[in-house]
Amino acid sequence: MGSLQLVHLTYAGSGKPSAQIVFGPELTTIYAASDTGKTFIVRSIEYVLGGAKMEMIPQAEGYTQMILGLLLPDGRPLTLV
Repeated sequence: MGSLQLVHLTYAGSGKPSAQIVFGPELTTIYAASDTGKTFIVRSIEYVLGGAKMEMIPQAEGYTQMILGLLLPDGRPLTLV
């Protein structure tokens, strides 16, 4: 049996271009300097999955939706908004 797989995390807002992180099928590494949003990505995933309270950051101003694309263990896609 397979496992739950992250496909993408997308931030959307009216009049704003979408911002998206695409996760690879094997391993995705997110690295950057301090205070650039890495923790925000993790907390966004936790929030969409129902496991955390979301605190927005100034860079997220105007984005009103978080869209998490998943693949279920049986290969079916699932989108959470």
